[in-house]
Amino acid sequence: METILFLTLSIYFFQTNYNYKRTVFSQNSKTQINDLTNNRRIFAKHRFDTGLILQLISAALKAGISIPRSLEIIGNAMENKFGDELKITSKKLKLGLMWCKAWEKTSQFLAPIADSLEDAWNNGLSPESIINLKIKQLRKDKLFRAKTAGEQLGVKIVVPLGLCFLPSFIFIGVLPVIISLVNNLF
Repeated sequence: METILFLTLSIYFFQTNYNYKRTVFSQNSKTQINDLTNNRRIFAKHRFDTGLILQLISAALKAGISIPRSLEIIGNAMENKFGDELKITSKKLKLGLMWCKAWEKTSQFLAPIADSLEDAWNNGLSPESIINLKIKQLRKDKLFRAKTAGEQLGVKIVVPLGLCFLPSFIFIGVLPVIISLVNNLF
């Protein structure tokens, strides 16, 4: 049984991968590059979290891109309120505003980014270790929130499940026993 399931899934994944490659590689490469650069909806569908933004900034800084330019590129890719805030902050930094003034009116969502990059901007330190620590901390916080929400859901779902299963338990388990006892008494 497991072998059949494995073979079925393998064939399915092979077929979907083959169809994907056939449609992607049938277009010429120039069209693909134009589609990727012009089609910004690819990134608009993605939900960006602070950890992902920090990873993108880290990758941009490792590639040799400056902090304001990396903020601008990522802000352009995000296409939401936070992306606009990153672009505005990038422009402020390029104009020469101090770090605190540039990040002054940004939302709390972007505060870990500002904290991670502040020493790199002001003192010229490498932000890589700070960014990695911040990413680990954000992941731990996210995992803690998910576990807490799961535990709360488990507590909240007990009553509705009990109300759904109690009548069926009574009709299938208890009621036939009572009926058979009553029949045996009379």
